[in-house]
Amino acid sequence: MKWTLTSILEATNGELHRTGELKSRESIEFLSIETDTRTLNPGALFVAIKGENFDGHDFVTEAINKGARGIIFEDYIKISQLIEKFPDVPFVGVKSTRKALGDLALFRRKLFNGSVVAITGSNGKTSTKEMTALVLSAKFQVFKTPHNWNNDIGVPLSVFQISDNDDIAVLELGINHTGEMRELARVALPDVGLITNVQPAHLEGLSSEDKVLEEKVLLWDNLSDNGVIVTNFDDARLMKRAEATGKKIISFGMGDGADVHAKDISITMEGTEFTVEYNGERERVSFSAYGQHHVLNALAAIAVGTHFGVSLIDVAHKLSGWSPVSHRMQKIELSDGTVIFDDCYNANPGSMQRAIETVSHIAFQYNRPFVAVVGDMKELGDNSVAFHEQIGEKLAASPVKSVISIGEFGKVISEKAKQKRSDMQVFSAETHEGIVDWLKSNWIEGAVILFKASRSMTLEKAIEPLIQWKGKVSRK
Repeated sequence: MKWTLTSILEATNGELHRTGELKSRESIEFLSIETDTRTLNPGALFVAIKGENFDGHDFVTEAINKGARGIIFEDYIKISQLIEKFPDVPFVGVKSTRKALGDLALFRRKLFNGSVVAITGSNGKTSTKEMTALVLSAKFQVFKTPHNWNNDIGVPLSVFQISDNDDIAVLELGINHTGEMRELARVALPDVGLITNVQPAHLEGLSSEDKVLEEKVLLWDNLSDNGVIVTNFDDARLMKRAEATGKKIISFGMGDGADVHAKDISITMEGTEFTVEYNGERERVSFSAYGQHHVLNALAAIAVGTHFGVSLIDVAHKLSGWSPVSHRMQKIELSDGTVIFDDCYNANPGSMQRAIETVSHIAFQYNRPFVAVVGDMKELGDNSVAFHEQIGEKLAASPVKSVISIGEFGKVISEKAKQKRSDMQVFSAETHEGIVDWLKSNWIEGAVILFKASRSMTLEKAIEPLIQWKGKVSRK
């Protein structure tokens, strides 16, 4: 859309500061709204966000030198001299630049005539977002959240990129502290609200799984008047909360009671297949991804598709071309037959357990040794040790042959696994190089190896040296 100074002031209720002559507020136009001077485009409105590590007010001069036509700020002390220095640049003062960014996004959202699908959940948000956009593309022009823009900065930036030519926007909403969902949902103003699941995640900011639930369901409080809820039939808590809203519900899950459900699931080295059933119809679906959790993600996407009239035949065709984005259960085949499953993007107790179940199942199915390389699961609060011990117990109950860990809590996993089952090999590494060295010294040709930890552990750094060492056949 075309942003004018008038629309900026209307959306933010901001105060204009400008020392130069101003003929018309309508004559000043902005080509984009941005928060990062590293990627700033000429003609942009720069919003100076105060973050944990950087303060956008410190980069205002750089923004103007790169072609920013206007500035939104909250710290007048830092900006006052710049208002004098750049008399022809409009400066708009607000109480909070973060809220102003959201207000601008809401202004844009209300002008969008298409539908908005908002997706949240403890696990599977990004994969479900990707699948949903793919399913809907069978009939519509679809916008989807780029990158991992799912927080109070990323969601507004995503909304700004929605085109008037788009029919549907699929937005991913992620939270890690109390109150965040209400703001994200306010900005997204969704017509369809999808919650994939509720599990222990981001507990440092949300304290308990019950609190995670309370925050997630705030999405449904902010649905449009005729909004539709899509949720997980297998989670009784979510179904109860959904039914309490009085809104239309489309459920998905493994149980026959779900509106959209799966039968005859097959997980092999080549991917996952299942039969989807909806409203008396059924269709076989297959894709190059691994695990029952991806079946649930697909069912969620299909449920959204059914709401918008996408046929099961079109769903099956579209999903056949889907594979997960980087570091999300990606299969890497090495030249000696060893298979690595790269699931390094992130981890919490639920996703870690599902990864272990999936990869150990594949290893057992093909009579191959199972090796697990695991690291810390972050942001689990006071119960971090207990959650990591549970993963150690999960591994001990699997056919795992070796457990290699990294990080303070990763070591808790390997030690608990060894305590529960003494016949396995266990090693706690200090560095990524340590993981690589141990694996090379104890290499099991033809093994199936899972790599999984939270994003900050950057566990993929231990995968690349192994690829260089052995050579890669293919990566799916």
